Amino acid sequence: METKKNITKPLIIYAVLFYIIWAVYTLLLSPVIDEAAPNPWIKNSIEAVIKFAVWTVPSFLFIHKYNDDLHIKSPDMFRNKFRMEWIMLPVLLGAYAAMGNKLTIHAAWPDCIDYIMAGFAEELLFRGLFLNAIVKGDTLKEQAPAIIASSVFFAMIHYPIWIKEGHFAQNIIVGTIFISLLGAVFAVSFLKSRNIVLVMAAHAVYDLIFIFHKVQ
Repeated sequence: METKKNITKPLIIYAVLFYIIWAVYTLLLSPVIDEAAPNPWIKNSIEAVIKFAVWTVPSFLFIHKYNDDLHIKSPDMFRNKFRMEWIMLPVLLGAYAAMGNKLTIHAAWPDCIDYIMAGFAEELLFRGLFLNAIVKGDTLKEQAPAIIASSVFFAMIHYPIWIKEGHFAQNIIVGTIFISLLGAVFAVSFLKSRNIVLVMAAHAVYDLIFIFHKVQ
């Protein structure tokens, strides 16, 4: 497979800028929304719209511009046929996490809006774009470095919210490992199914299982 030279530099710049912007939003602007919103449902709806604008829209534009450099191209990644077993591993992992994970996370029913949006926005960005842009080869061994790199970055994007909620110290080790492993599961599911919509759905179901347990 050819080395993907065209996308490397803009992808790095985009990743750095994205992380800075999202960290600033989470730590500085999100608390303002928390205070100003009249109720949690409106707050989470506003945050879902912002996440769509910051995560999803730029990802679509990036995918469109650099489509030729992607491992699984658009629109194929949105319509490839897949085997249903590739959705089962993330969902089963979600059930396991809900029963016995050690993460410290605050969750309430209005968070369902944000959690569902996260499934679509995060998968498009981290698997549909970042992983898809840097992965090489067709074997798991060849793909492992890209899977690891994108999964660790996926875990790191959770750092600002942990800092905001005061859970960073509790989650930094266990949370980073667990979410990196979760990202790797989603990454393998995407690369094997070649369908990002499947992984988006699996991520959303995982989050709903997780939040259902947290609000009990």
